[in-house]
Amino acid sequence: MINKNLFFSAVLFTIFILLPLCSCRWFSETNQSEVLTVELPVWPPQDEKQASYPSLSRWKIVVADSEGIRDFYFPASGNASGTDDKTSASKLEFSVSKNQMFCILAQPVTFLEGTAYPARSETDYFKPAGYLYPYMHKGQNTQKLTWEQGFLSQLMLTIIQSKTETGVSQQHINEFIASFNWKKAQETIEKKISQSIESASTQSTALYNPWLLDTTRLLENLCFANFKATHLNITGVVTVQVKSLFSADELEFLSSFIPENDVLSKATQQKGDAQLLLQKNTVNYLADGKSKAAVITCQSAKKISLVYIYMPIFIDDI
Repeated sequence: MINKNLFFSAVLFTIFILLPLCSCRWFSETNQSEVLTVELPVWPPQDEKQASYPSLSRWKIVVADSEGIRDFYFPASGNASGTDDKTSASKLEFSVSKNQMFCILAQPVTFLEGTAYPARSETDYFKPAGYLYPYMHKGQNTQKLTWEQGFLSQLMLTIIQSKTETGVSQQHINEFIASFNWKKAQETIEKKISQSIESASTQSTALYNPWLLDTTRLLENLCFANFKATHLNITGVVTVQVKSLFSADELEFLSSFIPENDVLSKATQQKGDAQLLLQKNTVNYLADGKSKAAVITCQSAKKISLVYIYMPIFIDDI
């Protein structure tokens, strides 16, 4: 089996070599800086599954720009008060080079529950929210990190991190990032999510989940010169009915992609069932966010293997 990380690095190295042939910069060079204020998402998410989310322990924050990568933890202020109100919303400020690429990821680290775990055990099950500057910058004082921007923010971070594996200079990586039309890509993702939400409200259809995209294929096609909305189509997945996976007493799962939970809940209430996309021939991981999880592999909608496990404990890596 091909090592996916090595293959991914090889693809990046090839693109870096070819970059001078197709690169086009679309933000200006400047040494000016500005203060960027961003607001973390509210936790728990204010959707149909609000009462089902686990308590927030802290946020893992990762920021990346042309200077490199920095990460730290931000406390869940709403939980620190010791009250029953678990809701927290906080703002962060960064000094950024004006109009130069800068991405932020904020991943919720939540508490596990149950006697199987030591006290205050944590997990990082949920996908991060993100923000892409200057591509998604709006003319307001405070920018919002959104779950919908998490995938492309992670993609940008992965490219920046590839410097170690590829041996390519930081300048070359910056030029590669500048060749992407991040704004159009993000707007396409958000349009696909909105369209799938609208479709799910009238039909039994699954939500568009960008975390199911083939990252390697996307890197090959996302260059500004040849970007098409079809490059953001999800392939290699099967659509399954939730009730065919779980009975009511087995697992009340939460999607790791936060926007999907509201859609699944409403579809179940209105139609008695909901649809879910699973990746073929790979491991799919669904959990209740608190203790139990299901490891699922599938070749087709009729050939599915499922094993229940305890959710793994998050190990602090900073």
